[in-house]
Amino acid sequence: MRRGAILVLVALAGVALVSSASPVFAYDFNVKAYVGYSQYDGWSGAQGGEFKIVTHNVTLGSNTTDWDGYYQPVASKYGYSDAAGFDFPTFCVQKGETFSPGTPYGVFLRDTTNLGVPLDPGAAALYAKWYKMQLNGYNYANSGNGRYSDATYLQRLIWWRMGQVGSPGMTRQQLGLPADAKYDQWYGIATTSSGSTQGVKVMQLGVNGGNQDMLVLTMGNGTPLIPEPGSLALLAIGALGVLPLLRRRTTT
Repeated sequence: MRRGAILVLVALAGVALVSSASPVFAYDFNVKAYVGYSQYDGWSGAQGGEFKIVTHNVTLGSNTTDWDGYYQPVASKYGYSDAAGFDFPTFCVQKGETFSPGTPYGVFLRDTTNLGVPLDPGAAALYAKWYKMQLNGYNYANSGNGRYSDATYLQRLIWWRMGQVGSPGMTRQQLGLPADAKYDQWYGIATTSSGSTQGVKVMQLGVNGGNQDMLVLTMGNGTPLIPEPGSLALLAIGALGVLPLLRRRTTT
C-alpha cells in the first residue's frame, strides 16, 4: 500500500474513532414524529394508528441530518394536507410508549424493539402492504371516521402480533375486528406471514425521555446505505493496525 493511501486511511480512522465515541453520531439517523390518523382505542387501552415521520433537516444536538435514500419513497402523501409535508408514514410496534410531536429524536434501526421484542413477520407484512398502498380495503383516501377506524384496527393487529395486546391464537372476532372481508384478509396476512420481515425495520426513538418504537420500510431489504458507527470503528481499528508497517517502511 502506498504511503499516501495509508495516511488517508489513518486520517479516516481518527474520524471514525471520534464519531463512534460520540453519542451524537451513534444514532442511525434523526427524526421528528407527528400524529396522523391516530386515536384512542378502547379495546387495547392505548392511543395508536397512523403517524407521520420527518427526517429532513432534523437537528439533534450538533448533528443535523438530511436523511434520504434509506426508506422507501412514498408514491402518495396518503391524504395528508400538511404544507411542510413529511417523509413517510408509520405505525407503532410497542404499546404504552409515548413521544413528543415535533421533538427531534435519535433513531436506532433494529430488528427488535428497545425491550428486545423481535419484529414479527406478520406485523411487518401488514405494514409493508399498507405502506405500498396495497392493503385491500384500507381507507387511504378517506379523511373521516373510516380512515381512523381502519388505522385503529391495523394498529391493533400490529400490536397483537408483537405480543402487546390480547393473547396468541386469538380469532379476528376475539380481537374485536368487525365482520368484514377486508379485516378477514388483514387477519390472514398477520397470521400466515413468516420468515423475512421484507425490509421492514423497527425505529427505536432513543433520546429526550422517549423510547417509542415505530416502523419503517427500508431500501435494499434493510441494508444501510451509510456506514454505521460499528463499521466506522472497525475501519479505525484496521487502519491503525497498518501504522507499524508505515513506520517500518520509512525507517528502512
